[in-house]
Amino acid sequence: QFWPRHVCRAQQSTCAVPAFVGLSLDPKRCMAAKGVRTLIVNPSGQEIRGVLTRVLEDAGAVVEELATQAAVAMLVGVAPAPDVRVVASLPSSSEGHDCLLVLGSPFSVCTETKPNDSGVMAPLGLAEDIEGLIRDFDQHGKPVLGICLGAQLIARAFGGAVRRMPCDAAHTSLPVPLDGEQPPRLGMEFGWHTQDFSREAWSDPLVGKALRTLL
Repeated sequence: QFWPRHVCRAQQSTCAVPAFVGLSLDPKRCMAAKGVRTLIVNPSGQEIRGVLTRVLEDAGAVVEELATQAAVAMLVGVAPAPDVRVVASLPSSSEGHDCLLVLGSPFSVCTETKPNDSGVMAPLGLAEDIEGLIRDFDQHGKPVLGICLGAQLIARAFGGAVRRMPCDAAHTSLPVPLDGEQPPRLGMEFGWHTQDFSREAWSDPLVGKALRTLL
């Protein structure tokens, strides 16, 4: 479920499905050349790579994973992820890298906020810096993968908006029976993100068709 550039540009808000800019294909194929230089932006510094670890290893990718000092300073009782290098600021261009991965984060990057909105806002300027990187990679024909918050930032980078959905029964976590298993199996948790696609995205002739196919 990786989407071509026009889908990411047209969406008005985003959910947790990965968004892929530049090529509509499996990310393993983007890393087919050994030694591909991969920049990973870890917005809060605490996310782990998960299944991406094996993909990157199998591809022989040369990985640089970065988080900013301002983001890491906001962590409470949590150390940065083990592969993260903490820097004063993110690179301003794609120079020296072949592709970009932007991970998730508990930060909020809503473009429209209300007084009772929950969520910790990203450090001042962080979202804008990542969006600039996304656009620079795209302008140079280099693929970008955004997961969760990363997908939201891709939407923002190309003019989309990120808004919260209503707090009602249709947009909240659902209980899952554990059947006596302790701890539960991977994937037993189920819940909705507080962002979704807007009405305009569903009615778009290209984006709407992709959403109906994927979701």
